[in-house]
Amino acid sequence: MSAKYINKIKEHHLNLYQPDKPQFEILELGNYLKEQGEHATEAHIQSFYQVIWFRSGDGNHTVDFKEYPVSENSIFFISKNQVHYFDKYSDYTGVLINFNESFLIQQDSEIEFFLRCSLFNNPYQQPLCCIQCNMDSILNEYLRQIERELACENNFGKEELLRSYLKSFLIQIQRRRNEFEKKWRTIVFSNK
Repeated sequence: MSAKYINKIKEHHLNLYQPDKPQFEILELGNYLKEQGEHATEAHIQSFYQVIWFRSGDGNHTVDFKEYPVSENSIFFISKNQVHYFDKYSDYTGVLINFNESFLIQQDSEIEFFLRCSLFNNPYQQPLCCIQCNMDSILNEYLRQIERELACENNFGKEELLRSYLKSFLIQIQRRRNEFEKKWRTIVFSNK
């Protein structure tokens, strides 16, 4: 990739240099795409992690300059400093979950958890998975818990609960991905 192109890639941040502000946010995908307009369709990197859950809509999402299909209940995992952008289709519904590493990881044991969770930073896997309808109700419940906690005035234990809900959300997706990969390997190896 040429230096000329690299200089055009913008970098996005989540409350950079503002440690008192939340290092976590949840956004409605359709609203985000409308607000960002053309900026969302331009290649960019970010200094935080992002989960993009496309609940509905068909199109493509580009990650590290490779196009991946978007379909109902596709979930993408964007690592910090990973190049990505949305296509021009703007009628997606879904959720964006943005968080900094400092939000999720508070202790060394949590670093180990994060490294075992292969949703992010795994060059041998696609940066997405699709969930089945029965799983979306589980994930939606975690999102409702997160939204309730974000709206709560009481700050006691707020970050701890948000962190727990986010980890639980990610664990559920990792379990689904592990099941899928196990079935896929069984099919591939049984056909040889």
